[in-house]
Formats: sequence, structure tokens, C-alpha cells
Amino acid sequence: TGAAPEPIEMDGVDQNACLTVDTLTELTELPRRLAVIGTGAAACQWAQAFGRFGSQVHLIGRDRTILPCQDPAAAAMVQAQMEQDDVRLHLGCREPLIETMGNLQGVVIEQDGQKGKLLVDKILFCGPWRPNTAGLGLETAGVAYDGRGVVVDDWLRTTAPHIFAAGAVCGEEFVSPQAAEATARLAVHNALCLMGWKLDRLVIPCCIYTKPAVAQVGLTRGAAADRQ
Repeated sequence: TGAAPEPIEMDGVDQNACLTVDTLTELTELPRRLAVIGTGAAACQWAQAFGRFGSQVHLIGRDRTILPCQDPAAAAMVQAQMEQDDVRLHLGCREPLIETMGNLQGVVIEQDGQKGKLLVDKILFCGPWRPNTAGLGLETAGVAYDGRGVVVDDWLRTTAPHIFAAGAVCGEEFVSPQAAEATARLAVHNALCLMGWKLDRLVIPCCIYTKPAVAQVGLTRGAAADRQ
């Protein structure tokens, strides 16, 4: 069942006029000017890709750096390459205001106390994901869930012990293809075998498909330092 992008909650936004990673396939031509909202993996991947396709890309985010959850040295390498690819970075911004101006979208940004407006043809929002739990009859099946997703234990069992869940429906941390595959294998094994494997034993790699690509296995240096 997976997950879908959260509804866009931003002043002035027309939900039907803005793109998410799920609706990019609706594009029939390359936007000449594109604003990408976000600084995470998806935002950086698509911003760089559209920049290389030939769009004039503005990447806008609240964070002071891109890829804030990754190793700073790796993020800095990606940021340097994106700047070489002429992706225009607007970092450390307050939440932008969207204005519709005929066939164009105006993105009002405030950065270090200075306001400006960017005129673009399309806006791509790369925000958080929401698990698709509606309409599944989970209450009838005795499967508990909350805003983060289906509740599972260390063996990926739901609150109905004969039902297992895996992937993005369990939470945003499992949205990536690598995490979805790893948890799916674990859930199948535990559903069919007497000797189960625990979720906390998994070391799930992740990959961000920028150029240069960023691959990570285990803790970043910052995360390791926080655990000391």
C-alpha cells in the first residue's frame, strides 16, 4: 500500500497547480523555470536532474545546507556539483509564499531578512510522506496504526499477530527502495519461519541518486557522536 506525499500546506498554494514526486509523470514538456521546495534527497535528485535537462532550477529550503541528514562532507560535495550545474540554491529561507500570476507562479522567499520573488513555470514540492492506511479496514482486522503508519514490533508483526507489515506503510524511515526491500524480506521470513529475525539487526544501506551519488551504510559520524 506504500505511502504518498503529504498534502501541501503553504500560503497561496493551488494543490492542482503544483507538482509532487508522484505527479511528475503528468509533465508533457520540460518546464523552462522550476522551483523545488525542500533540501532532502528527493529535492536534490530532481533539482539536479531538471537542471541537467536544461531547466532553470531554484532549490528553496529552510535548512542552511542541502541533505541535512547526511554526512556533511558528502553533502558539501553534492552541493558544490549542483552549483556547477547552475542549480540556484536559496537556503535558510522562511516558508515561502506562493502567488499565481497568470500562467506563472510567483515564489516569495525571505532569506536573512531580505525578501525576493522568483517567477517560475512549475513548483515541485518534496515534503514528507504519509502512509496509505485509509480504506484498508485495519480497524476491523485489529491492526493498530497512527499518523506515522502501521504499528509493528521488532519482528514486523502488527497488533494482529498473524499480520505483518513492511515498507513505507510502517513509517517515513522505510520509504526508500532499499528499506522497503529489506523490511519486506524480513517480514516474509518471519511470517514463514519459526526462528524470526529482529528489525534492529538490519543494517539498511541507502543511496541518493545525485551526481556524485551518496551511499551510506550504518551511522553517520554525527549520529555516532550523539550516541557516545
